[in-house]
Formats: sequence, C-alpha cells, structure tokens
Amino acid sequence: MLEMINAMVSHELRNPLNSMIGQICSMEEAFEHFQQLMAVLASASTSSSELADLYKGFQKVFASLSKCGKKLTSASKFIDFFVHDILDYTILNKRDTNFLKEWTTFDVREAIQQIMEIQEDKAEMKTIKVKAYYVGFELGYWINTDLKRLQQILLNLYSNALKFTDREGSIIILVENVHIKNDRASTYLRVSVVDSGLGIKEKDKHKIF
Repeated sequence: MLEMINAMVSHELRNPLNSMIGQICSMEEAFEHFQQLMAVLASASTSSSELADLYKGFQKVFASLSKCGKKLTSASKFIDFFVHDILDYTILNKRDTNFLKEWTTFDVREAIQQIMEIQEDKAEMKTIKVKAYYVGFELGYWINTDLKRLQQILLNLYSNALKFTDREGSIIILVENVHIKNDRASTYLRVSVVDSGLGIKEKDKHKIF
C-alpha cells in the first residue's frame, strides 16, 4: 500500500514539476534577451537623460524579476529532490537493482552553491550565517561522481542543520578532497555540515552511529 502511495505521489508531482522547470527555462531565455536590451540602453544612456531614467527603471524591473525567478528555481529544485527521495525509497524497498550511480563531471563549488540557494530564504529568515569552505582542491574543483545523489544527501543534512540551529546561529559546509593513504593519486570527497545547534544528545547517538 505504501509503495503504491509513493508511486502515485511521485507521478502526480512529476508532471507539474516538469512543466514548472520548462517555464523556468523559458523565463531564463527571456532574461537573457532583457539583458541584451539593457546593454543597448546603457550604451545610449549617456546622451539622453530620458534614456538614462528608462534604463534605471529597467534595471529595477530586471532585479525584481531575477529575484522571483531565483526563488522559483529554488522551489522547483526542492520539489525535484523530494520526488527523487520518494522514488529512491520505493526502489530500495523493492530491492531493485536500478539504484545505480550516475557518473557526472562537475564543479563541486557550483553543486554546493545550488543547495545553499535552495534554502537561502530559510537561512535569511533565521539570520543564520552560512559559509562553505573547500580544502585540498589545489588541482581544481572538478570532480566525477553522482551529482544528484551528492546534492540529495547534502540537502537533507543542510535542511536538518537549518531546522535545529537557533536564530543568528551559524552553519559551516566543509568540503574536503581527501587523499587516500599510500595512494596519493586517488582521492575521495568528504562533505561535513557543522552547525551551532544543540546537536544530538549523548544517550541517543548510539541509535545513529
């Protein structure tokens, strides 16, 4: 019964989510055209005060639309991760062999930043300071692993940290490129989320670790 509910929920969410993502892509294209128009206005603004005022007005509109678009993008990504959580739960329950790693090469800084942006509003509402630190990336920030799984896990950890961190607290996301002992050519990624919240009670730690 639970599996059927999971399947129905994920399916019902997937259709409007795909539509939302499609509209966001169209909106981003519109933003690009808008920026091009602003660039034309900027080049002419020095010769006409009216054009200069018009350009400033366009700037304000663009800033407002960009902010809305950013929040819409973050919301759609959050729903997307939620749907994947449900699908993964269903696959794991069935002991399905389709739970495979999807290898992707990407900039780890962009991947982490995207997750921080998804929960940006919540961090701002609680005035929580959030910083990301990168250690051991002397040769560059490009890594090869499963992007969706990495972000899925990080979002869960980060959301939990935001939930249990008091107002005006702090959260640190530490991303480390760790060398394997006796094999300097091989590394693995370690991501830690450290917050100023109360943490787990000592008597409850054995339930998790």
